[in-house]
Formats: sequence, C-alpha cells, structure tokens
Amino acid sequence: MKVARTTAAGPIPRSWAAAATAPTIKVAEGPAWRATALSLFFAQSSDDNDHPRPRPRPRPHSHPPLPNLAECCLRVLLEHCAGTDGETESEASFLEQLAPYLAPHHRRLAIRLCAVRGPLSLAGLRALWGWEKGEVGGWNHVEGELVVVEPTWLVRPELFRDAQVHHTQVEHGQEGNPGRVSGSETFGEWDVAESGWQEQEQEEEEERPLTAVAIVSATLSIPALLALPPSLTRLALVHLSAPIPVHRLPDKCPLLEFLDLSFNSWLAEPAWGGERALERVAWGRWAYLKVLACRDCGVTSEELRRVNEGRWEDVTIVT
Repeated sequence: MKVARTTAAGPIPRSWAAAATAPTIKVAEGPAWRATALSLFFAQSSDDNDHPRPRPRPRPHSHPPLPNLAECCLRVLLEHCAGTDGETESEASFLEQLAPYLAPHHRRLAIRLCAVRGPLSLAGLRALWGWEKGEVGGWNHVEGELVVVEPTWLVRPELFRDAQVHHTQVEHGQEGNPGRVSGSETFGEWDVAESGWQEQEQEEEEERPLTAVAIVSATLSIPALLALPPSLTRLALVHLSAPIPVHRLPDKCPLLEFLDLSFNSWLAEPAWGGERALERVAWGRWAYLKVLACRDCGVTSEELRRVNEGRWEDVTIVT
C-alpha cells in the first residue's frame, strides 16, 4: 500500500516555519538578567541582624524594595572600585583594603551587589570572604552564604571542602586559621584592639557552617557537585553550561528548603540512560523542601506533579 504524501510548492510561509521550530531558551546575560536569576535565592534569606523572620513566598515580578543606607554607601564604594582603571588586580586590592572595615553582613551585601553589577574575580571574592593568602583552612563564605557568578575559573570541589574542614576545626576547638589573632595583636595590617566589634563578628562568622550556595552561569563538575556540604538549606544552580546528576542531590543535601534550577535547558533533554534529569529525582527524600524554581527550563507538568506526590504540604513551584 502506497502512502500518499502532500507537498507544497514554493517557499513555506513564515508563520508555518515559526510554528515548526522548537522553542529555544535564550539568556541575555547582563545585570538585569543576573538580578532576575538571583532574585529568588536572595528573597529566601533572613535579615541582616540574625533575627529569623518568615521567608516570603517568591514573587519574581514584584518591584524591588528601596535600598537602605548601607546598600547606598556600598554602591558608591563599589562604583569607585570599578571606576579606578577596570583591572582585576586593582579591584581585588581595593576590596582587600575595604573588607576589614566592613561587618560580615555588609561584606555579604557587597558580594551580592557585585554578583549583579559585575561578577568578581576569585581574588576579589577571597578579599570579601576574609581569605588569608597562603593559609589553609580559611572559610569560603560570608555568614554561611557563597555566591559565584560567571567565574572565569573552574568551580572545584575544594571550594566547598575548605569550608567544611574549617567548620569542623572550629567545632572541635582547633586552630583552623593560625593567621587570625585576637586581643591586642594585629590582624593583617590593622589593629584588632581598635576594632573589637570586627573580631567578635568574625568569630561568630567562623562558627557558621555553609548553608546557602548559588552557582550561576558556570560549569559544575560532578566531583564539585558531590562535595556540596550536607548543611545546605538553600541551593541555586542556575544556567549551568552542562548537565548535572540532580538525582544525587537528595542524598548530598537532605536539608534543602529552597532549590533553584532555573534557565537550565538541559533539563528538557534526555540524559543518563534516556531519562530526563528530574525524572530520576526521589522527591520524597527532601522532607524540608518548600520552594522549587524551574524557570524557563522546558520541564513538563508531569515531572512537576511528581514533586508533591505523597506530601502533606505542597512545595511551591515557580516556573
């Protein structure tokens, strides 16, 4: 039996061609896009005074709040930093001089502002983290938060392991960072005795585990993924350049309350034996999960329906 085929003479109308083309996810990277990509991650954090408050439900299209005085001052300082000569070394040098005079929550705010305005180099991040050059065991986060955007360097497992080692050493009362001194001794190039509040807040910061990680527009290798600490409660893996085994995350990070997988087009493609990445996730193992973001990922409603199967309280899904 011969199958009849209908062909059309002449060129295909533009409307037909547009409908036949599969939709593609386009990401225009820039400050506006980075602000959108990180908006949900930042919205889930607590305030700057360590007094927990109810975490708001994500509203990506709401207007941002007006900046406070600290944010306005930091914006001016960071604009001055970027306006010196635009070189990475001068930016890192400026941040190294500025960081000792900033409280930990102000350094966290500075990292957030830079993540949106213009991603920092590794040297700039280390300056705001409080990393001492040549030392081992320095922590890689500020107030338990680590934000890495568009890194020119490879995200390695050591980025997370160093933070875990340092937290373990502090818990057991060990000297995890021999370069840090107390009392009237000098801390770097400035005197701790004249700035007692800096020493006290830094000691409190060292006791905090890494609880929040955001990796945006980067390549995250499987060893680095498996090095994520189990203390994480917020995780954003946004616009990664290559697929990752998401189904390994429930075992590595069982305490997650917020997970953002937005702008990852590979979530809509088969991987690892023909299954899509979210189809292999055991969602029931995330007992504390409250918010899941999958913006512009091409995931199906069936995949998202499985997230709330067997739950007493539904997870808020942002698409």
